Amino acid sequence: LKSKYYLSPALSPDKTKICGVAYGKGTFVCDLNNKVLFGPEKLESPTWINDRLIVGVTTKDDGLNIRSTLMKIVDIQTGKAEDIELSDQIALSPKFNRAANKIYFQNPDGELYSIKIKHIE
Repeated sequence: LKSKYYLSPALSPDKTKICGVAYGKGTFVCDLNNKVLFGPEKLESPTWINDRLIVGVTTKDDGLNIRSTLMKIVDIQTGKAEDIELSDQIALSPKFNRAANKIYFQNPDGELYSIKIKHIE
């Protein structure tokens, strides 16, 4: 993906892929030789759950303030996404903790939250 800026790069657990955001294009996954394997997908702050799954958020805003978010787990091999229900919580910057099987995230005020997800290998 040709982009002037690349944001939020993260190396996969098996150290063979990178996920990140190509500014103005979306989330992508590439191998270490820059071959795009997935994307672009409109997903912000992507991070790895395992070698096949990433988690990130989509946001809706009014140009100034974030009005809502939707957290998603995406299978980079199939492109299928599973939405994570958070009620009316605005979720930003998700991070996955394998030991606890939880996704941690913050809200716009910087408060930290977590949600336990079904067991993922």
